[in-house]
Amino acid sequence: MLRHVGTGVAMGNAAEEIKVAADFVTGHHENDGLEFIERYLLKSYESIVV
Repeated sequence: MLRHVGTGVAMGNAAEEIKVAADFVTGHHENDGLEFIERYLLKSYESIVV
């Protein structure tokens, strides 16, 4: 599934085969990994909209 989306993102605590298939690996979910990717995606989106 990660290979078929525009940008595949895996959490840092994901299984190794998932991280290998992802375009981007963020931090562990306990270390604000989700917050980091949300900020990254919002920044990317804002640059397209503006």
